[in-house]
Amino acid sequence: PLLGSRVPSALPTQLFAARVSCHSPKYLVDHQVQGSPVFPAAGYVEHALAAAEQVFGPGPHGLENLSIQQAMFLPEANARVVQMAVSPEAGGLCSFETYSLPSASEAQGARWALHACGALRRREAGPTERPAAIDLDEVRSRTVKRHTHDDFYQDLMRNRGLVYGPAFQTIHALYRTPIDCVVEVRLPPDVERELDRYHLHPALGDALFQCTAGIIPLEQDGSYSPYTYMPMAVRRVRLLGRPSGRMYVYAVRRSEDDRPSPESVEGDVFLLDERGQVLVEMLGVRVQRVGRGRTAQREIDVQQ
Repeated sequence: PLLGSRVPSALPTQLFAARVSCHSPKYLVDHQVQGSPVFPAAGYVEHALAAAEQVFGPGPHGLENLSIQQAMFLPEANARVVQMAVSPEAGGLCSFETYSLPSASEAQGARWALHACGALRRREAGPTERPAAIDLDEVRSRTVKRHTHDDFYQDLMRNRGLVYGPAFQTIHALYRTPIDCVVEVRLPPDVERELDRYHLHPALGDALFQCTAGIIPLEQDGSYSPYTYMPMAVRRVRLLGRPSGRMYVYAVRRSEDDRPSPESVEGDVFLLDERGQVLVEMLGVRVQRVGRGRTAQREIDVQQ
């Protein structure tokens, strides 16, 4: 759904193209920053995994060193043309870059904007070890803060300029400790019905990025940081099982800076089944502090 047909090219790269707007797919309008729909970081993950399957054949394949360069805003009245350029394979890896421009500008010589880059990893060339299962009860036993669905989306997200519509409101209970957290995920019926159409549905993948809010160090008074944090990089993504049924997300902070509101935070994030077995592994997820929330500052600069 996020990847269109392959575009023939005489260049030594493979080109993939699609048109994206906040209407297509429909759920993209539910992912907003400061009132504007923004293409989710998890969308770049899905885009890359779909491209990997077209480049390498049946997967699942992996994604490495994803770097988000610039937010892709989705004006409601206009589609954007999204193009991914993939390099020839070398040692089981293909580098890629994802660009876009407004569709109305195609014939006007507009410059393509680079949004994301990274590498596709052929399954046979990647690591084979599986991460250990996570003991969900053990993490919950160390809880210092618990948040309901409404707490999370009204108090934590909305006050920081991050507005999620129904498709992206997938977190229904967050249990955090000083260094890690576990989250119960519940998917809206429309998203659940679409899971098999994706490698990692962007609304589900976004739940993994949302959970990094649970590993950002607390303020000295025990409150959450007043700053907005946006995903900027992921070192490795692997699909280890098909998402389905009752699912959880576990996140653990790996960066050493535990002072309040650090400039960036890095951690590992895992999608789990109800037994704690890992379905999706995201290692080295880095979120960057980009601005203060609405409670402290009216405007947030979401572009670097």
